[in-house]
Amino acid sequence: MDLRTAIQYTIEGCDKTQGQIADELNISESELSMYKSGVRNLPAGLIIPLCKATGDISIISHLCSRLGVISAKAPAVPRDDLDPVESINKHQAVHADAQHLCVEYLRRPSESLKEEALIALYNGMSEDLRLHDLVRRHGAPEFNLHIDLGAHSGR
Repeated sequence: MDLRTAIQYTIEGCDKTQGQIADELNISESELSMYKSGVRNLPAGLIIPLCKATGDISIISHLCSRLGVISAKAPAVPRDDLDPVESINKHQAVHADAQHLCVEYLRRPSESLKEEALIALYNGMSEDLRLHDLVRRHGAPEFNLHIDLGAHSGR
């Protein structure tokens, strides 16, 4: 999928009319139509509002794919009352479980192991966000979670 197709998909796949989407973006319907058809380039400043208005992140997923990074909707981060050291131990245990399931899936591929491994990886991302929240609450500066697939792939 190219960027223009992602933009078209985002606009056409929405349950809203183009007029409703244009209203939410504070642009005319004809301007939205020009972005959709590729007659005009979609300004970078409209990407996030368009994704929010349509509930579709195909554009962002396409851009991340082209950059070699993963985008994922962040799960809700439950606060816990664990001691900070216990939080780190829990984080390690969840990631160790995910690694074990990934190895098992790679050794014996099956749909059930694949599903278990994907759930464990998702749980690991949740733990990363929970630990990030814990560190932030303890006064650490804010940082963005960014996974660069190209960093270790030999590119």
